[in-house]
Amino acid sequence: MSENQPGKLTKAYPNTTLKLIPGLILVAVLTALAIYIGTIPWFINMGLGVLTLAILLGMVIGNTLYPPLKSTCDSGIHFSKHYLLRAGIILYGFRLTFQQITDVGATGILIDTIMLAMAMIALGLTTHISAIRQAGVKPILLALILFVWLVAGGLIVNQGIHHLLR
Repeated sequence: MSENQPGKLTKAYPNTTLKLIPGLILVAVLTALAIYIGTIPWFINMGLGVLTLAILLGMVIGNTLYPPLKSTCDSGIHFSKHYLLRAGIILYGFRLTFQQITDVGATGILIDTIMLAMAMIALGLTTHISAIRQAGVKPILLALILFVWLVAGGLIVNQGIHHLLR
């Protein structure tokens, strides 16, 4: 029996790893495309950074081309969302220092908080936040949803949230 167990683990591991490759390739292509588009002067002048472009590309591809690719790319996409996205958010957070936050001051933070709350109320996001939280979504994902909500507009994200919670 003990001889079969190592064989099973060895056979299962490469299959699991190979399943990640199509999704990781898709993520790499979208990342490269966002970086390339981010160098185009028109997008620079519009103030669209690579992060915003990557989010928008992900939304467009996720709602158009991804559904037929889901069966082959799903493992790699889930790996990217779980590990790579978290690592990217942490690394991006290092760009914002405590000194920069204190430079803004309490008034700036208060104004940002009020504007964010007003945007959430105006776009109707507050009704969806409780449903999203009850679904077990992490706070960092809520922040990302709110960011996309504000950038892309409430209607697109509202439809996406409705689709996810069905």
